[in-house]
Amino acid sequence: MRTVTRLTTAEIDRRIEEFRTVLDRSTVRLVELDADVTRRLLETSHELRGASAEAWADASLRHAAMWKSQLALESLLTQMTDERGSRRSASPAALARLAALLGGASVQLPRPPESGPPRLTDDATPSVACSVAQVFEQMSADFAVVTEFVGSVARAWGELTDRLDDLAALMLELEKEIQRSGVRRPNDLGVLGRTVAEAKTTAKEDPISLGSGEVALLESRAQRLCEMVHGATRVHEADLEEVVAADRSIGAGLEALATCRTQLDRWSEKIVVPDSTVAELDRLARGLDRLRLECEQAQSPGIGRPTAELRRRADALHDEVTRLTKVEGARVERRDELRGLLGAYQAKAAAVGLAECPEIDGLYAAAHDALYCAPCNLEEGERCVTVLQRAIRRLQEVSQDGRV
Repeated sequence: MRTVTRLTTAEIDRRIEEFRTVLDRSTVRLVELDADVTRRLLETSHELRGASAEAWADASLRHAAMWKSQLALESLLTQMTDERGSRRSASPAALARLAALLGGASVQLPRPPESGPPRLTDDATPSVACSVAQVFEQMSADFAVVTEFVGSVARAWGELTDRLDDLAALMLELEKEIQRSGVRRPNDLGVLGRTVAEAKTTAKEDPISLGSGEVALLESRAQRLCEMVHGATRVHEADLEEVVAADRSIGAGLEALATCRTQLDRWSEKIVVPDSTVAELDRLARGLDRLRLECEQAQSPGIGRPTAELRRRADALHDEVTRLTKVEGARVERRDELRGLLGAYQAKAAAVGLAECPEIDGLYAAAHDALYCAPCNLEEGERCVTVLQRAIRRLQEVSQDGRV
């Protein structure tokens, strides 16, 4: 004899509350699905065809079925709430009825079309009895199908359509560039333009049939066309200009080099210019001369990339000359800063009672000689000022400790 497990009032209340929580959660998600922009557009669309039309017919039936299930569950919850009442404890009979509602086939739903034609004994509107768990399971399965379909359509109508619009705009730009430059029109340009237009139509009428891989393939073809047209345009319009531009850049670099040498000659009267700077300028000069020779040896303006490379190298050498000029100019400014610091440290030494200190006098004299000779050794002057600064700080601390 089978033993019947009886549920207590607390267990029944807990299961009813769990039922209510899940039902509330499903209500929120169904309301969000109802408000989804793509789903609303699908409801009003009269242009769907092919696989998308079939999928939407199925999804719309599932969407309606979810709401019918939701309403049936809400009705069942109301019935159980009334059955439970507000008493602290329910009677054994009420608990048995509630347990049957929670675990048995207590939800009446319209019989699904795939179950076959109505039988002779069926009602006018045949129904099927399901448990609460079965209803939630079916609703979850339907929800997954509907949301996946709506998401696929949203991606096609949003991201994929935007990418196709960008491709169509790119095709127009390429057509304009070909007209301006007079280069040969690639055969694939017209084919690709028609393919993009067909894909846009598919995205609108049969969105789930258009995949991101297909759009990516079109983008790849468009990229190759861009490279072809842009390359032909550059060759057609800019071959001779590349040679002239490269030579112009080299000339600018040589002019900057001459200016830098002139400035270095002037600065060398104030500071010692490092041998490494002179050697670097000689290297840059040889590089510019070599680039000019390479440019002169160019036989045809159609060399394109090599000429552009010559100009890039010339610009880089020009930048190096400019950098060296700034570095040496900053060294002259640093000499003037060090002279100002030397005067400030002399005043500080007097202020802290070190005016007659032989050590300070000797260090000041060494720094003064280093900074006020012509040309001065900037590194030596920097070192002397640093030594003086540290000596003043050290002697000042010794003096303060003695007073304490």
